[in-house]
Amino acid sequence: MKLISVQSLRCPSCGAHYKPGDQRCQVCGTVLSAPAPDMVATPVSDKREELIDYYAMIGWYEPEPPSQQQIDQGFTDEKMKVAMNPVLSIAQRQHWLESLEIGHWILRDTINRSVYDALLTALRHGTFTPGHLQRLRELQQRARRELGYSVPDEPGIDPTERRSETAGPSSWTLADQSASNAMELLQQGVGYQVLGMHKEAAEVLRQAVAALPDSPEAHYRYALALLETQQGLFKSPHILRQALSGFQAAARIDPNLLNVRAYVALIEGLLAREMGDQTRAYQALQAAIRLDNTLGMAWQMLAMLELQGQNYPAVLHCCHQALRCSGDHEQSYLLLAAACWKMKKQDWAYDAAQRAAKLRGGGCTPEQVLQEIRERI
Repeated sequence: MKLISVQSLRCPSCGAHYKPGDQRCQVCGTVLSAPAPDMVATPVSDKREELIDYYAMIGWYEPEPPSQQQIDQGFTDEKMKVAMNPVLSIAQRQHWLESLEIGHWILRDTINRSVYDALLTALRHGTFTPGHLQRLRELQQRARRELGYSVPDEPGIDPTERRSETAGPSSWTLADQSASNAMELLQQGVGYQVLGMHKEAAEVLRQAVAALPDSPEAHYRYALALLETQQGLFKSPHILRQALSGFQAAARIDPNLLNVRAYVALIEGLLAREMGDQTRAYQALQAAIRLDNTLGMAWQMLAMLELQGQNYPAVLHCCHQALRCSGDHEQSYLLLAAACWKMKKQDWAYDAAQRAAKLRGGGCTPEQVLQEIRERI
């Protein structure tokens, strides 16, 4: 998706704003072509800030992220183009140089870039919320402060209450900065989760929980990251107890948060299985499915319990549900192959083993997977 802005379209020649339907740029007169459907901007109610795609500002539309060298060179080139453009007024040139400086400041720092990437991903996936916009605004305002640009006043705050250049920091300023830093930690952790960097996410989100003890999202995200730090269905009891504590804290603060109660039941089921209480594990996992039937991990664990109980048709059902919820997953195919083998459905077992071998990689063959299954069962 060639995303360019949430709020406005810009002339490809001079960068000036134009509205959908305009045929010519009002600044330089360039003929404007109609944007593709995925290029149309989405309006937002808050017009004090824009969600600008800073990658698109430097002409980067590839799915792979640019290197730091490409980012630096891209912003340098764009700044030179703006500075040398004779059509732009002084105000327009200053506006664009400021936007480029802010974009460069955000993307040249690993932490800030991960936060911004997470926001951009939320927009592209259609999950962008006013909360995301607020986090973007905080990031952009921090960039403005660091670069020496003026920061727009927030609504509901008397400008006279803001700290002057010569005055010492007020308690409001320190509290505001602390809250901003805490939210940045949370968003950074979310950014790491989006990128699949779960161990890094867990460490940052642990700090976010300490800074935001009353935030259900911080507790929820931290618990989720803990689960993802260990692959497969078998998690250490220590990790499971930590994750359970996080989900329970989130549920106490906001019982309606996403599928938090389903995760509480899931972790209780995993812990019960670790303790050898199969009945309790089965009951808890069934409760998790009733609360949220899209939890692939719950379906996988149910499939494992059904396999141990030799209820092979139920194993097939649970595995198919897990694959529908979580996509291709080696563990689901292994359980599916085992159940099919026990049902003497060798063709089905071979097909599932073939899929598991492909996901495992490293030259693994279906025959090796089936041999492993036969040895286990």
